[in-house]
Amino acid sequence: ASAVSGMAGRVRRRTYPVSMNDGNVLDNDRLDDISQDKPAVDSKKTSVRDDLPSILLLTGLYVLQGLPIGIAVSLVVILKEKQASFSQISTFMLCSWPFSLKILWAPIVDSVYDRRFGRRKTWLVPVQLLLGMGLYSCAMHIDEWLKEGDLQVGNLTMLMFINYFLAATQDIAVDGWALTMLKNTGWASTCNSVGQSVGILVASTLYFFLASHEWLTLSGFLQTCAVIFVVTTFLLAVSVSETGPAQGAMSVASPAIDNAECGGPRRGDSNAPVVERKSASVHRTHGGVAKGGAAVAEEDVSAWSVYQQMLLVVKLPKVR
Repeated sequence: ASAVSGMAGRVRRRTYPVSMNDGNVLDNDRLDDISQDKPAVDSKKTSVRDDLPSILLLTGLYVLQGLPIGIAVSLVVILKEKQASFSQISTFMLCSWPFSLKILWAPIVDSVYDRRFGRRKTWLVPVQLLLGMGLYSCAMHIDEWLKEGDLQVGNLTMLMFINYFLAATQDIAVDGWALTMLKNTGWASTCNSVGQSVGILVASTLYFFLASHEWLTLSGFLQTCAVIFVVTTFLLAVSVSETGPAQGAMSVASPAIDNAECGGPRRGDSNAPVVERKSASVHRTHGGVAKGGAAVAEEDVSAWSVYQQMLLVVKLPKVR
């Protein structure tokens, strides 16, 4: 008992000194942020059944996204079979760059839309229709471009680059839609990895299996994919609305970030700017996002403001 009482006597409440002259101590705002380090979680637990329709829809969209990627994988093998040089194959591989560069136009996809049609459908419908047209155009010319001894790698690369650009744009829209469609956003990455993998598998492994038995030609496969894009896009446009489960509020507390945490100067250093993010509760609503309890329309977050935030991130010491 005496040992326990002695231990209790040594336990003291942790306090933080606050001084205006000491750059290494925490201010009152920082203390508030520490008290909210754990993100708030919706008290109502969700199950897979609640998100099942959204999971199936998202997975289907990611399958479509994987088809152009799988077609590009198949074309690399076919080019090698047609005696293409390594230089020609490396030139063709440039078509995959849009997925690495999509951050450059992602803010535009998130900010520019027609509210009446839907924030995500504004981009998904035309992009997927264009993808269908691109695949159909590729089907019409693929036999000519892949003639052995007269490979037209430049034309093939250009058309597949456009298809990849459209697929990357579709990926931006679907990723953003997943965040407002799902009650449990943890399923978003699962839908992405599973759906995209299935699409790549269908457009590469399944195609080669069918082609090896002479059941399907490359041109016929591309036409089939084009029809799939057009049909699914029509169904998406007429039967799916964007009024998902985001109508319920979801609070997320964001801890503050300062330069010291990013490897830069600590507060109090007058020679360097301080970059910090204040803790704020974020609520999802049907009409947009509410910060600190006040509703903010989605269009208030402009593409220009997002680019400015991206520039601030690039300037962080750890990033440089």
